[in-house]
Amino acid sequence: MLESNVDFLPFFFQEPVYVVGETQEETTYQPLGGNRCKILLLVEEPEIIHVSDSGKELLEKILLALKLSFEDVCLVNVSQCKAPDQLASKLDFKTCLSFGMPPEAWQFSNFSRKYEVIKDESERAFLWADPLSEIATDVEKKKSLWLSLKTLFPTE
Repeated sequence: MLESNVDFLPFFFQEPVYVVGETQEETTYQPLGGNRCKILLLVEEPEIIHVSDSGKELLEKILLALKLSFEDVCLVNVSQCKAPDQLASKLDFKTCLSFGMPPEAWQFSNFSRKYEVIKDESERAFLWADPLSEIATDVEKKKSLWLSLKTLFPTE
């Protein structure tokens, strides 16, 4: 650790001395998925890197029903992302599904109600749903989610 008083250094060295402060290693959070279809999935699970096994199983069923896979989406566990604003600015998405927390924290859009599809000025679509753990155990929440997803991903 460096001493805070470095005025003595010129007495020991003839060349210019530059004091470099301690650097903190920045850990970069890596989202899960290939993001081929520009779909951002947000979850909040503090004890898990990406998503719990039960959450992943439910997401796989949802994606399968939509004819999608994890290669088509970008999954971010916001509780593991130290700087969500920085990560959000690097993510390219057309659709954002937020499971659990209102996405205002990501400064994407103003969400008014759960299960209501909102579009912003750049035509990005947003859907705020309940946490995956609640959806998995509540038939009414599953129905609400499915109706919203049918609006977001209409079938021909």
